[in-house]
Amino acid sequence: MSNDEKIEEKIESSENKENQEETINAESINNDETKLDDETFFKSDNIETKAEKTSNGNKIIIIIGYIFALLIPLIGFIYGIILAIIKKPPSYREHGIYIILLSVIMWVIYFLIGFAYIP
Repeated sequence: MSNDEKIEEKIESSENKENQEETINAESINNDETKLDDETFFKSDNIETKAEKTSNGNKIIIIIGYIFALLIPLIGFIYGIILAIIKKPPSYREHGIYIILLSVIMWVIYFLIGFAYIP
């Protein structure tokens, strides 16, 4: 075998190795995509669905606070303070402050209505 033939053989073997590595990489990428598809089509969608699941529970807690603030301002005021203190979901703090304000406003309204009916 001449040197040229040896060089050509080495080039071909290195090209074969590169092609094998590319196919292995492509297969691993396809496997990753299928794993993501199995979860919920895309990874970002999976994150959004988890956020939606937790936000549905959060919405109920917040709605209960607003209902208390409208109907029973004292309980709504206490409920709002509790929500404002809780740090875990950031939306609790914001809505807690709004619930406190609504409770105070409703307290004043109920007081004025009660005061207007006293002879």
